[in-house]
Amino acid sequence: MTELETKRYIGLADCHGIEYFHEEGSSETWNFGMLDLRAGLNPHRHAVAFGVDLTDKEAKLIKDRIAGEYGDEDGRFTDALHTLKGLARAFWFTAPVEKSERLFRSIPDPALDPYHEEDD
Repeated sequence: MTELETKRYIGLADCHGIEYFHEEGSSETWNFGMLDLRAGLNPHRHAVAFGVDLTDKEAKLIKDRIAGEYGDEDGRFTDALHTLKGLARAFWFTAPVEKSERLFRSIPDPALDPYHEEDD
C-alpha cells in the first residue's frame, strides 16, 4: 500500500466526539448497519454512523487522538472528531443522508446532550 492509498473506516460519533472508529471489515468492527442502529438508539446525543476513506497515517492519527496520545485526556473524543473533520475529504452516511449530514455538522458539542452536566 502506498502512502496515498486509502482504506475505508466506519465509526460512530455523537455530541461528545468519536465513540467508535475502526477499519471496515476488520475482525474488531461492528458492521455499518449495527452502528447505524446504535446511532438511532441515542437520538438525544445526536449520534450518527459515518464512513470515511483515510490513509494509514491519517487513521493512526485519529486512533492516537482517541487513545489520548495528544493533550487533554478529557477532550480526547471531541479532539479526535475535530481532527477527523479536518482531515477527511468526504464522509458517507446512511439514509436519510441530509439528516445525518446535519447531525454530523452539529457535533461535537456536549451542550446538545440534555443529560450532560458541566463540571464545576
